[in-house]
Amino acid sequence: MEREELELAIAELQTLLDANENREQSFQHYFENNKVVFDVMGYQAAHPLKHLPLDEEMKAKTGVTYLEPDFILQRRNSIYEILDLKTPQEKLIRDIPNRETFYSKINEYISQVVNYSEYFDDKANRDWVKKSHSIDVHKDPDVTIVAAH
Repeated sequence: MEREELELAIAELQTLLDANENREQSFQHYFENNKVVFDVMGYQAAHPLKHLPLDEEMKAKTGVTYLEPDFILQRRNSIYEILDLKTPQEKLIRDIPNRETFYSKINEYISQVVNYSEYFDDKANRDWVKKSHSIDVHKDPDVTIVAAH
């Protein structure tokens, strides 16, 4: 990893934040083009995955026809996990005097990443991802939501 590459990635992220960018696509694009960020976080590889097909049972459960996790990350020990990005404008924590609590929207996000993880419980889905993307994701991968407050 080059210091200059990391400094450029930091400067680009600061530009996004200063512009008060609110489109998740912009942050997705940023991370896809700045893999050095994942290197710094200790990941070996980062794979954006789009349109994971669902069987009829999962379509009925989720109400969607496919899943779109932002990234499948490979740790240095070759274990995979799922990363989902939220923009800094997402309101997740309510500031109430003497305590903080979550907005109900956080439950939707948690449900979303749980569905991503459950997708890999099905061997046929794992086999499809392996064949289509050359990624051998294990059953029940960990999930992470990245959001700012």
